[in-house]
This record gives sequence, structure tokens and C-alpha cells, in this order.
Amino acid sequence: MNKQSEQFSKYLDFLSIEQLTKIQSLCMGPLYNSKSVFGLAPTGSGKTLAFVLPLLLKINSEIREHQTLILVPTRELGNQIASVATKVANAIYSIDKKNILIRTAFGGTPIASQIEELSRKPHVIIATPGRVIDLLERDAISFNHLNNLVLDEADIMVGMGFSEQVEEICNYLPIELQVGLFSATKNDKVSM
Repeated sequence: MNKQSEQFSKYLDFLSIEQLTKIQSLCMGPLYNSKSVFGLAPTGSGKTLAFVLPLLLKINSEIREHQTLILVPTRELGNQIASVATKVANAIYSIDKKNILIRTAFGGTPIASQIEELSRKPHVIIATPGRVIDLLERDAISFNHLNNLVLDEADIMVGMGFSEQVEEICNYLPIELQVGLFSATKNDKVSM
């Protein structure tokens, strides 16, 4: 455990994580300290924990509003991130008694139940861009209190043609926003 990770050590201990990967060591501190980052690391290197832990620790659980948006290209990736986020949220609750609500919103599943879930104002939304636009157009979500935006697999999102949707979502975002771009491969179209 390096010096930089000491602030995260009790949560990492709870999660049975003994040593941070390089991407985690490099990104967790800056994200926790409200810096925007571009994290580039291979699949399986721990990118999800690198952004989930510091961003969830920053959530103000007293305010029931959407505070963090994590955009993903696929439902499968979104579900993987939701699994990690739920474990981290459970650790934070066990240690700090902060109850952080996390919800997912993906296309290909009924929107009515997602609107119902999102009306409860979860702190974290993990979603695909098309579904976010649909929810915004229906006034089912608001980003007035959003502090953090993560684009995971940013290169794939650009390659799969999501860049226009992401740009449209940006029209709804606050001007002051911490951004994390994470990718396994570099793409000339993805830059900070």
C-alpha cells in the first residue's frame, strides 16, 4: 500500500484488496481530489475500481440527487460496473454508514421501470448514452446536481458511433464538472 492510497486503505481492506494496480494508484487520488483524468490501461487492470471508489467516496449521501453519471457502450459493461459499484457502496456503508444509491439504465429493457427507479433520485446512474437521452427527453432525470461524469471504454463509444449522443448529453450537463475518460486502447478521436 503506497502513501497515496492510505486515505482509501480501510475501504480496500474491507474489499480484500491488498495492492493497487498502476491505473488505480495513478487515478484514485486525483479523482478524489476533483481532478479530471484520462486513464488508459488494458482490460482487467482494475480501471473500474480506479474511478468507482474515489467518486463514491465523494458522494454527499444527504442530498438525494443524481451526482455521478457513468456512461458505457454496452449493457454488459454497465452491469459489470454496477457490480463493482455495489460492492464499494456496501463497503462505504459498512464503514461510514453512508447509503449510496446506484441504478442502471440501458436500452433494450423496459423504460417504465427505469423511470420509476430513477425517480427515487439515485446518487449514481450507470447508463448507455441512448437511454440517457431518452430519459432526458422525458424529463425523467436531471443533471442539475451532477458533479462527476465518467466515460468508460471511451474509445469504443466513439468507434461505435456514440460520439453524437455523448455530445447531446453534454448539452444537459453543468458547466463545472469533473470528467473521467477510461479506455483500454487509445483512439485519436478520444482526448481531453
